[in-house]
Amino acid sequence: MKTKLIISLAIALCSLSSYATGKGTVCVESKFEVPVDAWQVAESLNSLGLPEQYFSEKHSFTVEMTKKSCAVSDGQGSLNETPLPDFASEGDTRTITQEHNAWVNEWQQNYSGGSWVTMRFTRWRKHDV
Repeated sequence: MKTKLIISLAIALCSLSSYATGKGTVCVESKFEVPVDAWQVAESLNSLGLPEQYFSEKHSFTVEMTKKSCAVSDGQGSLNETPLPDFASEGDTRTITQEHNAWVNEWQQNYSGGSWVTMRFTRWRKHDV
């Protein structure tokens, strides 16, 4: 039953790719937008020590998450348990994008050690693109 639930949730995602890694292992990589409260995003952005004015809780933003889940077949056609696709797990990545005035700010984060860590911050003017 849990496998059917996971497959159903995975099919509903925006972008989905799957591949076999050998020895009965099947992996699914998915990209999807996730709803996140602004305060949670603001709290996670401090790892690079950037000025707080780069992210505003008053302006809209998008969060796109990339998740990889792998399952191993037991040789009898059933797969072992995999993490639920809507919870972050070690190795997941996400991109947070926010436009404000003439600026676009983008944070790239990895989920590591139980929290989101900002790995890269990019800021550009809209007319520069």
